[in-house]
Amino acid sequence: LIGVSSIFYPAAFIELAWTARFVPESGYLFLGGQLTSRSYLLIPQAQLTGGFAVAAWLAGEHKGDFVVSVGGYHPNFHAPDHYPNHIPRLGISFHLGPADIKGGMYFAITPQCVMMGGSLEASVRQGNLSAFIKMTLDAIIYFEPFHYDVMISADASVKADIPLALTTLHIDMHLHLDIHIWGPEISGVASIDVGPKTF
Repeated sequence: LIGVSSIFYPAAFIELAWTARFVPESGYLFLGGQLTSRSYLLIPQAQLTGGFAVAAWLAGEHKGDFVVSVGGYHPNFHAPDHYPNHIPRLGISFHLGPADIKGGMYFAITPQCVMMGGSLEASVRQGNLSAFIKMTLDAIIYFEPFHYDVMISADASVKADIPLALTTLHIDMHLHLDIHIWGPEISGVASIDVGPKTF
């Protein structure tokens, strides 16, 4: 089965192209879809993107396996060849005056693990001033043996050119933060880069 479904709200329009398959010989069941380029939130310029996939194997060599994914997988998760791939992040992006904002997120569960994460980017350019911030989170938990891995990062920068009487003052400041936590036993490393210094 293939189809296109849409939902209209005063503040949003969501259009989904989807497909469903069932192969009795191999017991393969699949349902997946992707938002079309006409989908938006609040204003048409705030475009929604993303896709999902639900797959299960009821017979054959992969019997008992399944996957549910909205927005794809953890960056370090090596999806088996029989899993659906190329699932775009569930996200939003828009341009509003001097500002650009975009974000994305994902969630997935399999018999072996559960994973989730996302990112948010925002930038502003106005005359001689520009600023940028980006934050990301990626987390995965394995069931057997139980262990987890969490990565968090943040970037921020501000640049400005301030004209003075005889010269121009250039300001360039940045902050970068990385945190990596894993366990058990809980362990981790963190680094911070501020201007010319790294810790």
